[in-house]
Amino acid sequence: MSDVSKLLASVGMRRRNPAAMRRAITASSDIAVAYLGDELVGFGRMISDLTYYGTIWDVAVREDLQGLGIGNQIMKLLLSKAKKSRLYMVGLVTSSDNKTFYEQLGFEFLEDVHAMTLELKRTPSSR
Repeated sequence: MSDVSKLLASVGMRRRNPAAMRRAITASSDIAVAYLGDELVGFGRMISDLTYYGTIWDVAVREDLQGLGIGNQIMKLLLSKAKKSRLYMVGLVTSSDNKTFYEQLGFEFLEDVHAMTLELKRTPSSR
């Protein structure tokens, strides 16, 4: 899982401990990956209750390959799995820099809904 951790870090996301990332991926309902040869160049995952809701996390595409449709394919795969599970709603948390990308996929920014977090551990990537 060090390749996932490196990819996330390369696009400005928090680097993850490979063992912890393995547990997170195993606990995810769906994952989508993109490879160029042997190299992981795209990744995304969904956590879901498999009935009502899903949340998409950790979508990343190697910076020099962004804009080529890899992220779209990752998202389309995850969303198709959500549709097959007949989920009611899929959400995600993203930076404002990515807002247009997700809006083009049908996501809506909701003015009256705000992401909130509660940090339970000081360094979740160290587990």
